[in-house]
Amino acid sequence: MRKLILLLFSILFSLIICEIILHLLVKPNPYSYGILFDIELPPKVILPLNQIVGPEEAVLTRNNWYHGLVVNGDKITKGDLWGILREDEFLGFTSKENAVTTNRWWQSNNIGARSNKTTHSFKSPFKERILIFGNSYAQSSRVPQHQTIDFYLNHIGPDVEALNFGVDGYGMAQSYLRFQTYKDKLEFDRVILFFVPKADLERDINVHRYLGLNWLSSYSINIQPRYIIKNGELTLIQSPYKNLDKLVENNRNSISDKMKNHLRAYDSFYFKFWHETTPILDNLMLVKLLKSKIYNKKKTLLKESVMNPDSEAVQVTKKIIASMNQDVKRQGGQFTLVILPTIGDLYDYDYIPEFKKKWKDMVTTICSDGIVCLDLMEDFNEIPYESFDTGYDKTHYGPKTNRRIAEIIIQRALN
Repeated sequence: MRKLILLLFSILFSLIICEIILHLLVKPNPYSYGILFDIELPPKVILPLNQIVGPEEAVLTRNNWYHGLVVNGDKITKGDLWGILREDEFLGFTSKENAVTTNRWWQSNNIGARSNKTTHSFKSPFKERILIFGNSYAQSSRVPQHQTIDFYLNHIGPDVEALNFGVDGYGMAQSYLRFQTYKDKLEFDRVILFFVPKADLERDINVHRYLGLNWLSSYSINIQPRYIIKNGELTLIQSPYKNLDKLVENNRNSISDKMKNHLRAYDSFYFKFWHETTPILDNLMLVKLLKSKIYNKKKTLLKESVMNPDSEAVQVTKKIIASMNQDVKRQGGQFTLVILPTIGDLYDYDYIPEFKKKWKDMVTTICSDGIVCLDLMEDFNEIPYESFDTGYDKTHYGPKTNRRIAEIIIQRALN
């Protein structure tokens, strides 16, 4: 018995020493408890209010990844790359109307479309009016106004008036909601919705972009709208806060139960064990390290599973697209879903058989029930990798690829 007691005491003493040493080795981190051996430790900060990059388009600090980007002698701003946003109670955020960035890379018109021309509610009888919706790829982020997909559609298309309503950071839910704000105000012939699975699927099961994507801005920490499927039907879930000021006011000192309950229910990237504190146990570094390993595993599995046909992400996205298709047809227009792979997707499609099958199964699921789809994976797969270019910050597609996308749409969707 004495030996057993001594053994237990020795183990306990060793653990205490180990805990003390580990606590001393922790490096401060504004986004979590701290960093140990390059491992982030819980709890993860839910609202990093002191670290937020402001919404102003010219904000540039050394912490911004685009700091120091110069093109043709011009110092490029956040707004040039992303566009200028404003808060919106219905959409979470949207493009600011009648705005122009420092270097005029991005400009919006009277209705918030990426255009330097006024848009009237009525359309020309001599042109096909196309409304484009989607995320940053649809918006053609990271390139100037004259190198966007809609620019090329307008200049090489057969009598086309393409209006770009893509918004950086959107998923399918916000794209559909934005369409709803225009469908009764604008005459149109066709709606093109850009679907980028790599980005959109995760966003359609996420309401707090900072949690899912680690984005730091006044818009990404706000709670965004999303859809769930309830009793087989789409149900819109709005933010419990009218605006960002209300959210901050309610959660400045500590995260409220209202916010926790909303994130637990509607954000797949919110893990209670990671974002909330467990009394007593969370004082132990070994417990924190274990939680970190579990969290990284769960998040990786979630990201890998979103493309599965039976995943919540695919099922919700499928419903959103089907509903948008029906709304467009009710308005007398035609609907086209453009499925756009990223450059990374092209590589995975070529060299990872499991990814290729998953992509095809996902497309088959999404494009059922009469949805007209234009899957650019096969078109892009015939093009050498070196033919693709990127935006000026090395993310998204560049002008050559944007032009190619427009040409494919003209050849396969408009003729």
